[in-house]
Amino acid sequence: MIFSHNIDGLRNKERSSSLNLPNSASQNSATQNIPTHFTFKKYKQCTTPTRRRSSKLWVESLERDVRDWTPQQIRRQEAIYELCCGEIDLVEDLKLLQEAYFNPVSKLKLLENNDLMSIFGSIQALIPLHEDLLRRINEVKNEDGSIYGIGVVLMEWIPTLQPYISYCANQLQTKETLLDKIRENKQFADFLQRCQESPFSRKLDLWSFLDSPRSKLVKYPLLFSNIHRYTPKDDPDRAILYRSIKQIEGIIKEADKITGVSKKVEAFLFDTVFLCSRLITRNGVKNYHVFLQPIPVVDLEVTDLNDGEHRLGGSFRTTLTKNSTAKHAIRVSMKDLRKSKSVILQANDQHDKKQWLNSFQSLLKEKNNVEVKSSYSDLVDRINISCSSDL
Repeated sequence: MIFSHNIDGLRNKERSSSLNLPNSASQNSATQNIPTHFTFKKYKQCTTPTRRRSSKLWVESLERDVRDWTPQQIRRQEAIYELCCGEIDLVEDLKLLQEAYFNPVSKLKLLENNDLMSIFGSIQALIPLHEDLLRRINEVKNEDGSIYGIGVVLMEWIPTLQPYISYCANQLQTKETLLDKIRENKQFADFLQRCQESPFSRKLDLWSFLDSPRSKLVKYPLLFSNIHRYTPKDDPDRAILYRSIKQIEGIIKEADKITGVSKKVEAFLFDTVFLCSRLITRNGVKNYHVFLQPIPVVDLEVTDLNDGEHRLGGSFRTTLTKNSTAKHAIRVSMKDLRKSKSVILQANDQHDKKQWLNSFQSLLKEKNNVEVKSSYSDLVDRINISCSSDL
């Protein structure tokens, strides 16, 4: 069964994509605007600031004349330059996440420690990884600003990305915890709103920063492919770049596999309640987390959905593709939607869907004489449900 839900996600707002690269990563000056104390007063709406770079293109950052360079050579350096700019932007965002969000929330005790770690998790472990790549690239940079041997740099760096496996696996739980705390904790929600309205955040919400490492990871194959495309066929670096593309794709596939496991939900229909739980891993320890508020059977409402009536959320694997619509789906919710989220259950086939509907209908008839709106009438025993969820 495929399991999805209708949580209203935090909006991902478009961010600047400037490709201006200074000679080395510098600390984001915007972090100087981070509030050092917490007060409840209205902030003025700020104009979204853009990233400040010394130039837009690699050729504009050079002091030498490149008229003797071929267009292919220039495009290759521009592709490497784009990779470097993205790394600098990511390092700045991760440091901003640490300094503007994690540290103040921890100091002000706006969240319990377990919730704090659930939301911010292993962010600290990711910063050195991308600083390391920038350091490696700077080591092979020539005096004229050109970079050669990037393939070897990437091949040696990619194996260090293993922390991304657990980071991506916990993304779904991170988002759910964040949304829950925003709804439950007014002080935390107010803090996030004020941060979003401050210049340093560029009007991006917290989830935009938390999700930026995963978003960057899935873009690496394309970035590496652009460098490979403009590398001459007789250049030894071309074959190494090809292997680095396959290597990073392997990391992404492994992250996708682990993420799929973390999305699996055990749903149980008991005599008195319907509940869902998910297996999560924190610091190497596996625990079952109750997913969504349990729904008492007396308050349960089940609806048979027509094929294509509901659109599933995108998964880690399908981040760059269009979402698909659900087939063989059932909506499970409380009669009063203000008290709980609705849940969409997607069966493997029509027969599986029939078993679900019959199980719900049997119990609902027994408890409160309510029938599920469906074309099926046969009854079967209650079942335990294994399903997966899209992020």
